Amino acid sequence: MERKLLSNLWFVCDKCGTEYDDHLDEIIPPENIQGSIEWAKTPTSDENKFDALEKARIREEYEHKKCESKG
Repeated sequence: MERKLLSNLWFVCDKCGTEYDDHLDEIIPPENIQGSIEWAKTPTSDENKFDALEKARIREEYEHKKCESKG
C-alpha cells in the first residue's frame, strides 16, 4: 500500500516526528498497522490473496467481539 495520504500531510511534530494530516489525524505508516482492524478495512490487491484472507479473519473477529459487547 502506497502512502497516498502523504498529499494530505499537514505537519510533522518536531519532537517525535509524528505526521498529521489536514484533519489533525495521525498518519500511521501501513507497516505499523498490519494486523489491526484499520488494516483489515483497507483494500487489497489481487496479488495479495493471503492478506485478503487475513483481513477477512480480523474483520470477523472484530465484529464478533463488537456483538458480544452489546450482548
